[in-house]
Amino acid sequence: MPSPQAELACSLFTQLIFQRQESPVDTSFEKLAPELLSMILQCVDSPLDLHHLISASPSCFRAYLNSPKLILSSIIKNAFESENIQHAVAILRVPTTNGQTSSFLDKYFNSPTSFDFP
Repeated sequence: MPSPQAELACSLFTQLIFQRQESPVDTSFEKLAPELLSMILQCVDSPLDLHHLISASPSCFRAYLNSPKLILSSIIKNAFESENIQHAVAILRVPTTNGQTSSFLDKYFNSPTSFDFP
């Protein structure tokens, strides 16, 4: 569940989008604080949307550069169900030798929290 600050940032982002479509008022991202921009970027639902935002706005790009891991991990969490993320992380951690695979699978299926997404 998003924090109250993240919900507020998403709400402001939505208001900016609709205001831009309805009136010629300047609603540029360039005027927003970097912290607010970072929270807005964390609400994006796909990597493609993030790419469009940081390509269109230098301020969004600077906010992204300040904390890329935080923003990307948030976007991945927004785009995929948490169970799918856990499975994907587990797949990346599967040992390459056959002797360790069995114990790895036992650990994975018996301890669902051992592969939490960062």
